[in-house]
Amino acid sequence: MSVGKEDPATPVAPSGFLHKIIEIGQTWVSSIRTKIVLPYAVLTLAVAAVGTFVVTQLVAGSLKECFNNQLLEAGRVTSDSVVRKEREHLERCEPWPSLRAWMWL
Repeated sequence: MSVGKEDPATPVAPSGFLHKIIEIGQTWVSSIRTKIVLPYAVLTLAVAAVGTFVVTQLVAGSLKECFNNQLLEAGRVTSDSVVRKEREHLERCEPWPSLRAWMWL
């Protein structure tokens, strides 16, 4: 065998941080406690995710409805103020009754 070259037929034991994490994970998953608890933990997370989604959609829907109602009310207030201002303008034009009659045609 030459120096500096590895023999491909000789298996090299993996080492390093990643290998240790994989070993710990395999040991942890192979325990009976994990096999019992893991499905319930996944189910709990799934139910929590669905519940969060539903509540978020309901809150967003009610906020949207509230915003739309405020927008409609602001439109009504603006429209009323424009009508009120126009009536004031028409009352100022009272000396010219023919102009007022012509505007209502």
